[in-house]
Amino acid sequence: MAAIEFLSSPQDLSAIEDSSWNSYDVTSHMTGLGITPSGVLLRYRYTGGTSANEVGFRRGDSTDDYRFRSYSTSSVDHAWQFAAIGIDTDDQFDAYFQSGAGTPHLELLGFFNEDDVVFFQNATAYNATNGSYGDVDISSATGADTAVAAIFQWDNPRATAGTDVGWRAKGSTDDIYGAVGSSDGTEGLGACISKCDGSEVFQLKVSSSFATSNAIKLVGYIKSGVTFFDPATDKATATTASWVSVTVGADYIGAYFEFDNSSGTNNITVGISEDGSADDTKGDIREHSVWFVELDGSGNCEQYIEAATSDLHLRMAFDADATDPAITGDVDIVMSPTATLVHNIHRTITGDTDIVMSPTATMTYNLNAAISGTTDVVISPTATMTYNLNASISGTTDIVLSPTATLDYTLNAAISGTTDIVIAPTATLVHNINRAITGDTDIVIVPTATMSPLDPLIWSDPPALAPSSN
Repeated sequence: MAAIEFLSSPQDLSAIEDSSWNSYDVTSHMTGLGITPSGVLLRYRYTGGTSANEVGFRRGDSTDDYRFRSYSTSSVDHAWQFAAIGIDTDDQFDAYFQSGAGTPHLELLGFFNEDDVVFFQNATAYNATNGSYGDVDISSATGADTAVAAIFQWDNPRATAGTDVGWRAKGSTDDIYGAVGSSDGTEGLGACISKCDGSEVFQLKVSSSFATSNAIKLVGYIKSGVTFFDPATDKATATTASWVSVTVGADYIGAYFEFDNSSGTNNITVGISEDGSADDTKGDIREHSVWFVELDGSGNCEQYIEAATSDLHLRMAFDADATDPAITGDVDIVMSPTATLVHNIHRTITGDTDIVMSPTATMTYNLNAAISGTTDVVISPTATMTYNLNASISGTTDIVLSPTATLDYTLNAAISGTTDIVIAPTATLVHNINRAITGDTDIVIVPTATMSPLDPLIWSDPPALAPSSN
């Protein structure tokens, strides 16, 4: 299985703002996982309030008490920041959000696989070096394992203005080095990942204003399931103020990026989202920030920058599960669960493929793979079903929706070629199409039960809609 499993959408965990450590139980979000999780991928931010917001994350059974800052003012919406932290045997992690400093937001993005990613109960502190890249050897912390990457957090909540930090594998020529906050410290660096060399060594560099003693806390390490880009691959775009597609590769399900804003200007807006996603991640950063993103079935995401000085660097990608290859040829996928089922397809579907879903129990289905060739998707649930189609559809494709129970259907994918979408619900249907439709496409809607409007739609040639009711 893959080193990470993303959830179908971010899950709000209701951040507790009381300047103390609180436990968060993620058991309810683990239903249907294909992995045994060792930790969680989170995103968080403050909105409103002052600029000095202390936050912290630790494993549920940890006694650690280290924190860093999350930037916020009443006039600036900060970009999402990320945290990677372990969960204990009760499926819990702890988080700290400073009270009286704005409104905190905390969301769960996915789970790390215990086969590939290890998290410590208590973190180990390491020093940094002022002005040059100094070695950090984590081999004593990993025991019999061999780490290919370190997962760490910065522990310096009271850094002075313009604090610069950078990290890389020993022997690398990368120098992605920039400020991580103004007067508010190490914002957004709760989930840093650095490739290690064969001796489990990576390197840190900090500016003179950053205290080097115990500069970082090693919270875990990666053993396998990822691919590194060293030197980092430049994914910068000159296109500003719009979302631009970024290709990582069809062999990957997720990616780890760093933004570097070379202008040194505060409050530059950037964002990264899954390609075609309705999840708007835009927000402001200083110079240096880290980002995690799920990729669509073709290995793509998209970026947004306010200014051309914001450069995107691809440093690592999460490998697709080798046992989950592309679907080709004449393949039928038939799902008729009588108990709760969560099903995700992340790989490209080509050839003559039929996907038939007739659940009689609650089902969540996410198709994140590009569909081409001759494909029929037939959905006839008799129990509550959530269906998300997040990848492009081309070729000859028929999508038939005939629910007799509540169906929430979201099409976030561009449609081209010859495509028929037939919708005939006899129970409540929520249908959303969020992407451009081109080519020869017929959409026929004949509801006999309540159905939400198709909005928003982008038509190149508007089809006729002929509802019989509602």
